[in-house]
Parts: sequence; structure tokens; C-alpha cells
Amino acid sequence: SGVSARRTVCLLLLIMILGGYLRFHDIQERGPSFYDEGIYTLEGRWVSSFSEALVSGLKRKIEEVRSGQNLYSFDEEARRFQEDLEGAPPVWGRPGFSLLTACCMSILGPKVFATHGVSAFFGTLSILGVFLLGRAMYNEEVGLLAALLLAISGYHLVYSVTGLADGSAMF
Repeated sequence: SGVSARRTVCLLLLIMILGGYLRFHDIQERGPSFYDEGIYTLEGRWVSSFSEALVSGLKRKIEEVRSGQNLYSFDEEARRFQEDLEGAPPVWGRPGFSLLTACCMSILGPKVFATHGVSAFFGTLSILGVFLLGRAMYNEEVGLLAALLLAISGYHLVYSVTGLADGSAMF
């Protein structure tokens, strides 16, 4: 019925707000706690700066084509491109997480906590996923209970607040 559906949506929304709060609270205060977090942050920064340098170079090329003059030499552009790169190229086998971190950095800026933001985002979304799974397998009450338990689960919180790729992989 309409009342039951509204009640379920409201409860799920409250559970997701609680879960999101637990995952995002003081996120800007977090720094890398594990070696891997630092690596993923550096890889994300490299992907982000690579994208920024590529866009910047393309804008200069468009300017050059519009003017009809050779404004920039290849060596000059290559040097500028290399100087604009920050971080470390992705080599740890989690390029998807590095790309997601770069996307987060494009929104938040080159912040250390961007990797934590990716994990917190997917950790919060997984609460919705668990609700949908519980509802599909049993009923809405089971889905809500499962979502609440995941929202406050210490184990899930640990992976949702660290900048490790494992949190988004669980999603």
C-alpha cells in the first residue's frame, strides 16, 4: 500500500543518512593510514593531473589552429605536459579505483581524502544494495533490517572509511 511504501522509503532514507554520516563524518581529517591508501591517492592524482594536462594541451592546440600560426613547439608542449603531471602512474593493478579517485579529485580538488570519499560513497550505496537484496529475497522488513545492520557494521565501516580499493570492490 501507499502508506507502507512511504514508510519503507522514509526508513531506508534515514538508514542511508545514518550510514552516510558514519562514513563521511570528518572525512577531510583522514589521511593515509595504510601504504596502499597513499599509493591509490598518488595514482588518482596522476590520472587527474594527466587529464588536466591533456585538456590544457588540447586547448592550446585549438588556439594554435584558430590562429593559423605555430604557437607552441612539440618539445615545449612535451616539457609542459611532463611538468604538469603529479602523483604516480597507476601500476598497482586497480586502475578502476585510481580512475574513481581521479573523478573524486576533479570534484573536490587534489585532496588526500579523495580516496576516502570514493570508499565512503560506495560504502553508503552498498546499504541500498543490501536493502534491495533483502527485499528481493525475503521482504521489506528484512531488507530494512539488513540495511541497518550494514550501516552500523564495524567491519563494513572500516572498509568504507579507508582509502582502500576493497570498499568499492564490495559494492
